[in-house]
Amino acid sequence: MMAPPSGPLGPRDPFMRSLHFLQLCAVAATLSVGASSAHALIHLELEGGGGLNLNGDTAPLVTGRVGLNLISFLTVSLRGEGAFGAVGIEDGRTASTGVGYQAWSVFPELRLSTPLPVISADVALGAGLGHLTGMAITKPGALNANDGAQPFGQLGVGVRIDIPRTSVFVRAEGSVAVYTGVTGPDIVSGGLLPVYQVQLMLGYDGIGF
Repeated sequence: MMAPPSGPLGPRDPFMRSLHFLQLCAVAATLSVGASSAHALIHLELEGGGGLNLNGDTAPLVTGRVGLNLISFLTVSLRGEGAFGAVGIEDGRTASTGVGYQAWSVFPELRLSTPLPVISADVALGAGLGHLTGMAITKPGALNANDGAQPFGQLGVGVRIDIPRTSVFVRAEGSVAVYTGVTGPDIVSGGLLPVYQVQLMLGYDGIGF
């Protein structure tokens, strides 16, 4: 079967010329999407992981974050965390057996990082709302807690490692979470309770705008 005659600009047949044009458009669109993602000024970051607290009764922590990397060293995010220790509360402050740190928080976060390839360091500062259901620190069975969602702050320092030839990264973080409006046997004044935490997270930043 003979191929349809073609000229310097492609096939002469109108149908084949239209098909050829659509193929060129598809290739151009593919190249454009790849280039725009690689050179995008803003990237969407998704991150999740878990860890432990270092003071008081130890409990598993989980964290999740959605952020926008606006420039190489600045990321703004919305982050949520939860601690899921077993807490039994009697008379508002007395814990039954199986006491553990239990809380949740939701907060906007500002992250500043060193714009280095592969390995970078960062500082993350967040402020929002947090509820400490209960945490025993120095007196087993006696809980520190606040009444519902209260102002909350968190300061973290992290190290990020980008996995080569992918949009995936791993990040380790040490942080201090500060709950307010807390009452209990370990609160001297001011109602503040700092909780020290370590977490390991997995993230993805391959979506660009």
